[in-house]
Amino acid sequence: MVNYVNLGQRSFTSDDVVRRFWDLETFGITDNQHKSMNARDTALPREFHASCSLEDQRRVLPLPRKANITLPNNHHNAERLFQRLEQRLEGNVTLRRVYHDHMLDYIKKEQVEIAPSEEGTVYEFYLTHHAVKKEKRGETK
Repeated sequence: MVNYVNLGQRSFTSDDVVRRFWDLETFGITDNQHKSMNARDTALPREFHASCSLEDQRRVLPLPRKANITLPNNHHNAERLFQRLEQRLEGNVTLRRVYHDHMLDYIKKEQVEIAPSEEGTVYEFYLTHHAVKKEKRGETK
């Protein structure tokens, strides 16, 4: 059974009214929005698929990098932050043990690598880190 609704001079079925309501609610949002893509937009998926590889049942991707950008050498800052971390760990034996175990686990799983101690490489930028202690239900993570 089709119900008709009289809105002014026009009559609509109840389906038409609901459809018009949702069209107003989603104003400007359509299934087929046609947006012209520039050369960079079309190149990004190709670059992503070209750089993606599968190693030991894991997907491996390089860190995204902008072209023609030179990062500053932050070896000194990274070294200073590491020394502060060592001081913090010296004062907390439990945290030091947990931190040491987790770092060894990361190295064994090859999720991190030990940075060389010599300076002067062309692309030298260190991603610094710090220990995050999270206690939950009497257990330290």
